[in-house]
Amino acid sequence: MEARIHRFMSLPRNEHWLVRLFSAQNDEAVVSDYYHGLKAQGFASSRGPYNRLRTDIQIDMVSLPTTFEAICRVQEIDRRRQLALDSLVNVEPELHAAASARMQVNRDTIEQFNRALEFRYDSYVYALEHLIVETPHEQAQTVDAELSGLAVANGAAQAHDHCTGQQSASGVEPARLGAI
Repeated sequence: MEARIHRFMSLPRNEHWLVRLFSAQNDEAVVSDYYHGLKAQGFASSRGPYNRLRTDIQIDMVSLPTTFEAICRVQEIDRRRQLALDSLVNVEPELHAAASARMQVNRDTIEQFNRALEFRYDSYVYALEHLIVETPHEQAQTVDAELSGLAVANGAAQAHDHCTGQQSASGVEPARLGAI
């Protein structure tokens, strides 16, 4: 699971600003940073920012099903571990403490992933909304459709539904935008 989450946190990005923004747990980052970095790229046409936003969303979407699956496996192991701790009477305090600590590390790692996914989703929404206001374009609908799939995965992660949510991690929710 940690390898999958690490892979999600460090997905290949061409721009150094994007690597810094999405790879580290940066408490100073705000959702507008992605949009401002996107605008600083100096695209030659109005399609450029929309294409880049769509590509970034697609990169994230490709990794989500396997990441959700890995998280689900770890959650199931921890569920069994907790059942064993609750029902066995001859478990030494050290083993109990070690198992409890491991489960806490797993919960913390999963929560870090959930926060990262939510931050990316919020950053993409912010960017799309600002691009639409700045330069309304028919590509906004295509990007919004991609973003709707990410919305489903983000909703599942925020609900801590990585096991049943993994089927919807690549699913599509109705687009948020009408005709532009």
